[in-house]
Parts: sequence; C-alpha cells; structure tokens
Amino acid sequence: MHVLTDPAAGLNKGFIVTRRQLKPKPSYRKGKKCGRVALVREVVREVVGFAPYERRMIELLKIGSASTFKRALKLAKKRLGTHRRGKKKRDDMMEAVAAMGKMAKDGYEKPAATGLAAGLNKGFIVTRRQLKPKPSYRKGKKCGRVALVREVVREVVGFAPYERRMIELLKIGSASTFKRALKLAKKRLGTHRRGKKKRDDMMEAVAAMRRKG
Repeated sequence: MHVLTDPAAGLNKGFIVTRRQLKPKPSYRKGKKCGRVALVREVVREVVGFAPYERRMIELLKIGSASTFKRALKLAKKRLGTHRRGKKKRDDMMEAVAAMGKMAKDGYEKPAATGLAAGLNKGFIVTRRQLKPKPSYRKGKKCGRVALVREVVREVVGFAPYERRMIELLKIGSASTFKRALKLAKKRLGTHRRGKKKRDDMMEAVAAMRRKG
C-alpha cells in the first residue's frame, strides 16, 4: 500500500490520513463458491442432469484427442461467452467424465427410481430383478480363444490391402502420414474410435517387423 505524502502533486499526493477499516461487502465475495451454493448446484445436477451442450462436450472429451479437446472448448465459449468461462466449463466436464469412468470401474449400479415423472432418476419405484449375464455383455472383450484364432488367421492370411497401405504410411513416420493412415482406417471401418484402434494395431505390427528385421 502506498503511503500518502503532504505535497499537492506527485505519485502519492494528498493529506496524510488514518484509513478506516471498512467491513467487507457481499459483492467482494462474487464468484467464490461457498458450501450452500455447492450443495444447491449438486442437487440441481442430480435432479435435472446435464444440458444438451454439456452432453455434447462429454461425448467429445470421451474421445480424448487434442482436436476434440479444442472443439469442446470452442463449443463452451460459444455458449458461455468468454474464454475463461469456457475453460472452466471444460474442466468441470472433464471431472464429470473422470467420475463416470471411476463409477464404471468400481461396478456402478443404477440408483433406484425416485417415483417422480421428471428428473434424473424418474420412473416407478420397483424391485429390480437379478438377471443372469448375457453373452452379449461380453461383446468387445478378447478372451484367450479369440486371441488364438485371430493370431492363426493373421499368420495364414496376412494383412488386408488397406492394412498393408496403412503399414506403408506408418513406416514413413511423419505426422501427415499418421493422419492419412487414420483417415484411411476411418473410411474403411466407419468410426473414429475403430480407426484409432486399427492404427495402433498397425503401429504395433510395424514395431514387431522392425524388431524381427
């Protein structure tokens, strides 16, 4: 704090006075989250759920690439108006995605219905039956038998033409060829996630070839 001086001109001009200690105004606390506000927001989130643009941000952040992080920030900025608010919203949505992943890992069970016609857990209150796990629940999980069959097929048949093209691109090793390999895989397999997985598999195949040769 600058000390006032007696002169009538200068940087700290003015009379030397004793400053009063003013009480803090409520406006000074603007933007700070207290316990009551946090509780209210948590209750509203549980009852209402996420807004449509927040659900879209969660979908983008689940992909996990740098471009989708940027797109999520751009969407938040467009809806909220400023860069700072957009970054804060993106951080909140990333925490929500992490919490969802943790719940799924810990064996998350759907909460009981509230009996209300609207809200996050709307619906009749019923007694849930314990159903047997279906074979379809194991879709996408690779067991030992499937891994062995795929390995034998790979040794006998070899790579598909588009896979050989991807290997050629990945052997070059530049950023543009990595992107072209992903684009080719996406076009053949249909989705971004499948394309990324196929590119990772082909990169492992290239690394294995280099180790052998």
